Amino acid sequence: EAALEAGIHLFDVRDPDRFAGSQELGTVLLLLQVFSYLGATLSSVLVANTLSAVMSEEVQQIGIIKSLGGQRWHILLTYLGYALAIGLAGTVAGWLVGIWLGGRLASYLAGMTGLQQPPVAISVEGIALAFLVGVVVTVTASLIPVVVHSRSRVAPLLRSAGVRNDSGSRWVRWLTAPLARAGATLALGPRNALRRPGRATSTIVVVAVAVAAFVATQALSRSVSTTVDDLYALYGADAWVGFQQPVDLAYVSQLERDPLIAEVEAWTSASGAFGSTRTDIWGMPEEDPLYAYRLVAGEWVRPSVPPGAVLTSNLATEIGARVGDVRVLDVGDRRETVRISGIVDDSSTYLGNTATGKVFMTTQDVNRLRSLGTRADIFAFTVEPESRTDIRATLEKIEERHRALGPVTYSVAADQRSSRQAISVLTLMLNTMVILVGVVGIAGIGNALLIGISERRREIGVLRSLGATGKAMMAILIGEGVMLAFVG
Repeated sequence: EAALEAGIHLFDVRDPDRFAGSQELGTVLLLLQVFSYLGATLSSVLVANTLSAVMSEEVQQIGIIKSLGGQRWHILLTYLGYALAIGLAGTVAGWLVGIWLGGRLASYLAGMTGLQQPPVAISVEGIALAFLVGVVVTVTASLIPVVVHSRSRVAPLLRSAGVRNDSGSRWVRWLTAPLARAGATLALGPRNALRRPGRATSTIVVVAVAVAAFVATQALSRSVSTTVDDLYALYGADAWVGFQQPVDLAYVSQLERDPLIAEVEAWTSASGAFGSTRTDIWGMPEEDPLYAYRLVAGEWVRPSVPPGAVLTSNLATEIGARVGDVRVLDVGDRRETVRISGIVDDSSTYLGNTATGKVFMTTQDVNRLRSLGTRADIFAFTVEPESRTDIRATLEKIEERHRALGPVTYSVAADQRSSRQAISVLTLMLNTMVILVGVVGIAGIGNALLIGISERRREIGVLRSLGATGKAMMAILIGEGVMLAFVG
């Protein structure tokens, strides 16, 4: 006040790191980052499996190279060069598809949020990062199979193993014994899946991560939607109306005479703090408010000395308050000693809100703290059932009838739709990432089966020569894939 009297105009400067929706945006970006790391990890498993299969097919060629004097580094350079070529090709394709998909996703989100989409900007740093990730992930994942095969001696590499009995250890046969009793063909698939424990484990991990990501995102989406609907159920009002300045409480009776309105309550709002913990303060009726509070402890607001205050559970936890405690509440330049009379379950907030929880008091107590006398700054109301079908038109009529006071109405239904729209954006992004992870999981199983078929060509030929039909071979291979998918 002294600064204003001296002609000094004060203004607030917004913190650029804390803007409306910054927390929500940060959550989405964090999820995208986590899924990008997850995708890179799963891709590295696929690359390692693929290169292991290639080198398994070419063990004799590797043996010939080493028998002719080839050094270990010749083998390393040959297959790491192969991995580098795969990495470069995959990076170019992935970068182009990523630009296209990113533009589509940005256009969809801009349309949903009403924002203007900026033109696509491609930076040199972005291109360099894409190639770095694609090449480094591929080459790094190739190191393990390349190093293992390059260290092998010449004799084992040149030896043709032919058909051998490597159907697995005793515990594998024990696990598949029930299937073997039902039919030998049924047991061959699962046993084949476990003949290479390392490869089977990596494939199972890929499937497990894909399934876990799907289950987690679906559960999260349903949980958030259910929580939002549950929080909106706390507010029995259909809408609120506020005015350019506080209005006398007697205005309730005038609103009640409006044929579109069924029930009205005068509410008062303020901002306050317990010490350094900022909070929102609401003044509400003592008996049967439209706010359907859920008491965790204590009782709802009642006139008392010192004034009673009901805290939301998250605020009570933050300041360590319990029912019966006496605390000092700051409201503007006033300080009030209040007694904690109750705690309610309510974690609802609005986009960009930085306050912790809420404090509920009687309308008279909040009016006294704000020096409003017998006035209120917001009125909660319900409309007649026949007026709820088109709540927007109803609110426009109410604004028109009370336009002298400059009313501004807020629809609960519209606000709830906005919240659901924000959830749908998050769900869309999560599902997109899950689909990508699922594709990697499918590729992991297919890759493992192809490697197994390549390694067991002689075995498959012997089975076919002994009379195994194409259907029997399909059953064996499908059983192998089902085993990996089921365990994963």
